Amino acid sequence: MALTRHHLEHECLQHTVDICSLILKKYPKTDSAPLAAYREACAEERLSNFNPWWRWMGAHEGLLANAIGHMNLVASRYPKSSVASEAADYSKVFSDELAAQKTYETTLKKSNVFSGWMNSY
Repeated sequence: MALTRHHLEHECLQHTVDICSLILKKYPKTDSAPLAAYREACAEERLSNFNPWWRWMGAHEGLLANAIGHMNLVASRYPKSSVASEAADYSKVFSDELAAQKTYETTLKKSNVFSGWMNSY
């Protein structure tokens, strides 16, 4: 609990997610909204693979899936935005990244790589 609170309170990328989310909710029809959604998605994607704790958190909280959703939101809701085209491209990149992560996790589970190691403790 204390470790989670520490990470959430002290990571600047998490602050970016929080601020951009607030902007998107309070001002969805402004010119700032697509940029906020885009930046939120970039921060979520970065956090999803930032270090071991954030990778764990990202898997449990769906950070990469959230990033994909925010990029799709920019591309669909704000198609005339200066970042709409990039958002559509990054949505595909992030989707490929998520698929690769799921394949890797499935492979690890099937191989039981850690089962012997864990039983030794």
